[in-house]
Amino acid sequence: MCSRARFQGLMLLAAASVAAPAASQTAKERAAAEVARIAALPARGDPVQCLMIANIDESRPVGTAMILVRQGANMWYRNRLQKSCPGLRPDRILTYRTSGSLVCRGDAMTVVDPVSKIEVGPCILGDFEPIESPYATTPSE
Repeated sequence: MCSRARFQGLMLLAAASVAAPAASQTAKERAAAEVARIAALPARGDPVQCLMIANIDESRPVGTAMILVRQGANMWYRNRLQKSCPGLRPDRILTYRTSGSLVCRGDAMTVVDPVSKIEVGPCILGDFEPIESPYATTPSE
């Protein structure tokens, strides 16, 4: 038979294992809300056609026809893809196909499923609209 203290310990462990997925889901929901909030900000200047790949800190999808590209702490670029990109989701990896150090309008982007390694694309980039976010941002996982 289990002692009362051991039983309570097992119950706490069970409760923690049930709560862990909920906490993880909450983090995903917060990340999605942050992306949507940044994507809705007005552009801060004229669009640019190219960005230096070395200066890109992260890229996040917004639906299937837009990505946000972050440079530095609060500088984002909104890129409306030239057409919808099937398979574009937050849990996928985005890779750029370029021939140099710049990623530009008209370049291809491939979406890769991190588990199956299946590639979706090419997805063709549009102009990069600068957005300066007043929000503190957290890197995507």
